[in-house]
Amino acid sequence: MLHIVPHPWTEIDWAAPRPGARELRRSRDAVQFIPASVGSPAVLRVVDQFRSMLTNGGALAAAFTVQDADDTAQWFLSRNRFEE
Repeated sequence: MLHIVPHPWTEIDWAAPRPGARELRRSRDAVQFIPASVGSPAVLRVVDQFRSMLTNGGALAAAFTVQDADDTAQWFLSRNRFEE
């Protein structure tokens, strides 16, 4: 069974100001995304179904843990701004 553990970085603090460039560089150097096993046969079956339907692309399933995330990382991750 897939078990998702909520993390503080998944909740948006709308009152938090946007961190500056210096904070972002420091945070980016510290935060780590550690690969984790998807492991759930049900998830893998769904991904296989998507693969069979998506002939011009594909489907992947991935899981990870976030380590050493600070308030700056939380600001960006909670807003789905991974690219920044």
